[in-house]
Formats: sequence, structure tokens, C-alpha cells
Amino acid sequence: ESRVRLGVSYFDPEKGEYKRVESAPQDVSISGKAIAKTEANEAVSEAPAAPEEPKLAPIREKFEEINADKRTWKKHIQDSSAAIRERAKATLREVHELTGLGTVR
Repeated sequence: ESRVRLGVSYFDPEKGEYKRVESAPQDVSISGKAIAKTEANEAVSEAPAAPEEPKLAPIREKFEEINADKRTWKKHIQDSSAAIRERAKATLREVHELTGLGTVR
């Protein structure tokens, strides 16, 4: 059993800096068994094979489309950034309400 603080880090776009909020120390107990080296090796060896070339074609086409029209995509990103910031603030408020960590403006 250990005493730990639960925390979350986030970027405050209004201040242009990263922030970290933490809870008061809490007792935590972790149990379980270690993964044996052979089990870990088997898990890695069972990873799916790389996709075949034809499966990558739609991704490559979309990349080329985006790359060809960078101005439009940049404007789209700028236009949506305000909405994204508001959604992030709402999420941080919810985290605060659920955990009691820090304050969000």
C-alpha cells in the first residue's frame, strides 16, 4: 500500500502554459502478477501483420488531398479551434467536479 496523489496536466491556452492539478494524497494498493518474459514475447509475436499496400491507398489519397490544399485545411483548423477550446474547458470542469482537482475558469 502506498500514498499517492492523482493528477492531471493540461495546457491553458489563455495563459499559454501547462498546468498540473493534483488531489490530496490517497492510499492505493496494487496487486496482480508480473507478466513472464515468454508471455510478453508471445503477445508481441501475435501482433497483426502490416497492412497490404492496396489497403493504404485510401489513406495515401486523403493525405495527398490535404497536402494539396493546405490553406483550406489551415483555415478549417483555425475556425474550429475556438470550439475545441470550449469543449476542453467543459471537460476540465467535469474532471474538477468529479475529482475535486484544481479550478478551471
